[in-house]
Amino acid sequence: VSGSVVVDNAIEEEEKCDPADPASPLCYCTTDSFDCYRPAQVNLLHTVANAPGCTVILTGDHHFHDIKLLKPGVDTRYGVDYRTTGLARPVFQIMSSGLTTMTAKGGHGIGYFGEECQFTDPSGLRDPNSPVFPDPRGSDCWYFADPAFGAVEVDWDADLVTLSVYNNASAVVLQSQLKLSTCEPL
Repeated sequence: VSGSVVVDNAIEEEEKCDPADPASPLCYCTTDSFDCYRPAQVNLLHTVANAPGCTVILTGDHHFHDIKLLKPGVDTRYGVDYRTTGLARPVFQIMSSGLTTMTAKGGHGIGYFGEECQFTDPSGLRDPNSPVFPDPRGSDCWYFADPAFGAVEVDWDADLVTLSVYNNASAVVLQSQLKLSTCEPL
């Protein structure tokens, strides 16, 4: 469980960290993200991915909900930045920021259908299997911005872990699954 988002965006955004400073570098992190502390973040990710068992990071803080999947290997947009060749197993992250209109603004739903996709995923970390109702624009917009809550369900007999985001009517809006014995996504 982390109060700060561990896996956010490995790629620099095209905006300055300090918009008032013309010499400011481009930012790839938000004010409360481990991406701001890349060496520590990579060390943490390698520690949890190479420890026994499967890794699911539970977090919140960004005022929307999504499920991300950090895969081992280099065949991703984030592989070099996160040094994923050294990961033994995938790392899942479910981010859910509460069933309240104080943090999530209602009326937008998944990926802001019909509007601009505000919370993009340029690193390609969102689990492509997670949306229950996929956004036609692709996984870059597979998040949920209405009030919702996250859940982790372990079915030991079925060798299955299910990560879900439920809306305020208790309907599943995002969901990912992994095989408990191998930690591989389904």
